[in-house]
This record gives sequence, C-alpha cells and structure tokens, in this order.
Amino acid sequence: MNAKNYHITKIYSTQLLVFIVLCCASSTAWCESVSVFCDKTVPQIAFAAGDIKKALEGNGHTVVEKTLAELNAGVSGKKIIVARKSDSSAIALLTTQGGSISVGMLGEQAYAMRTTTAPGLSYWAIGGDANGAMYGGLQIAENINFGNLAKSYNEDESLCYSSEIRTRVVLKIGMGRSLRCSSVTLDACARWA
Repeated sequence: MNAKNYHITKIYSTQLLVFIVLCCASSTAWCESVSVFCDKTVPQIAFAAGDIKKALEGNGHTVVEKTLAELNAGVSGKKIIVARKSDSSAIALLTTQGGSISVGMLGEQAYAMRTTTAPGLSYWAIGGDANGAMYGGLQIAENINFGNLAKSYNEDESLCYSSEIRTRVVLKIGMGRSLRCSSVTLDACARWA
C-alpha cells in the first residue's frame, strides 16, 4: 500500500470510528432507563402506570417497573412515582428529597405533581385518593409525550364536581393556594378558574 492510499484509509477509518462512537453515545443518552414506582394492585394507578410506560417507550426509554415498597433513598437514576397521599413512605421520601406537599389539602380526585433532583431526577404524582393518583399519572404520561421529561413540574390540581351537572372541572391551583369544592355548583367552581 502506497503512502497516499494509507493516508486515505487512515482518514476514513478515523471518521468511521468517530461516527460509531457518536452513534453509540447518542443512542445511550436517548434510550435511558426510567424506573416507574407505583402500587399496581390499585386498578386506577395500574392504568396510569400503563400509559406512563407506553409514553416512555414511545420516546425511546427503557422502563423498569417497581413497587412502592422498592422505593427508598438509595434509588438513583431517573424515576417516576405515582402514589396516594396515604402512601406515607413515598410522601416521606418526597420530603426528604426536597419536595414539599400539603397532603391534607389533597381532596378526592385531586393530585399534586412535584419534581425533585436528589439523588436523581424524579417526577412525582401524589393523589388525594386512587383516582387523583391516576389523574396525576395520566398528566405525567401526557407531559412525557409533549416534553419527554424535559421540564420540572410543581403543580397542584383540584377537581371540582357539580352536584347539579356532574361535569368535571379541572382547576389549576398555584403553590400555597387551595380549593375545595366537591359539592358546589359548576358556576361557583368556575369563579375560581
């Protein structure tokens, strides 16, 4: 092989190596593993966990499904937690990892979403009951589909039902502000929106 062919071969092999390294690096970053912690014995939560899994896999992530009993301070990596306010160990861990929540303010079918970063990025959906946890989990699935876990979420959602019309109204509540309206009219709830 003459010097010119050797030089061309060396350039192409170097470019190929760089290309392979970049492809491997980008696919590893894009297809990261996300652990989903929830109580799948609760049908509403299992339903939301299924949507979360589908959204994650649709965005190229590997999903590791785990129970709430497996959730502890030593768990690192990106994770999603769907729980009820009665799941005291999950609430305690949320607080330990820098999240704050007033579980007493979460009524029926309401939920709060929190994002914490220690020890790893974690997205939390805490429901006032099983239905609230499901609604929070479904919101996380929607956020994944639209933002692919790129944002922080610290929101409270309160659901208001009209006893006269039976229509669900979702009211966005700012941090520190609460709303309870389970047995008022739709008009009264709309004033808070």
